[in-house]
Amino acid sequence: MTETFAAAAGGVRLELSEWQIAVLRPLPARLLEAGFDAALPTSVYPDGPDDDAEFQRLMAGERKQARAADHAIVEATLDRAADGVVLSTGEAESWLRVLGEARLVLAAQLGIDSQGWENDGGLEESPDLALLHYLGWLHGGLVDVLADLLPA
Repeated sequence: MTETFAAAAGGVRLELSEWQIAVLRPLPARLLEAGFDAALPTSVYPDGPDDDAEFQRLMAGERKQARAADHAIVEATLDRAADGVVLSTGEAESWLRVLGEARLVLAAQLGIDSQGWENDGGLEESPDLALLHYLGWLHGGLVDVLADLLPA
C-alpha cells in the first residue's frame, strides 16, 4: 500500500484504497449529526463570560460556514482519492481540520477526556475506538507531510 498522504508538486497527494474511502465517507455526515462544534469548545475570553458570549454570537455563522466548506472539500476530494488526487495546501488543511474535528467528536462520544487514555486499558474495543486510532494515524501522516512543506 502506498502512503496515504505524500508531498507532491503543487501540494499533497492523497491516495486511498476502497476500504479507506468506505471508512471515511460517512465522517462529514456523522460530524453534522454531532452538532455544530459539539466537541470543539472555544473560549476567547475565559475571564469574561459576557464578552465570550458576544464573540461566539458574532462568529457562529462564519465558523459554521468555514466548517461546512471544509466538509465539502473532504467529500469532493474523497471521491477522487482512489485514483490519487493532488490536494492544494488549502485543501490539505481542510482535511487536517476535518480529521481533527472527527477525532475530537469520537473521543467525546467514547468518553475520553484526558491524555494517556491509550495506555489505561479502560476502554472496551469497539469500531469507534478503532476508527479513532485510524484517524489519529491519518492525521499524524498529514501533519508530517504539511510540516515538510513548510519553508526552511
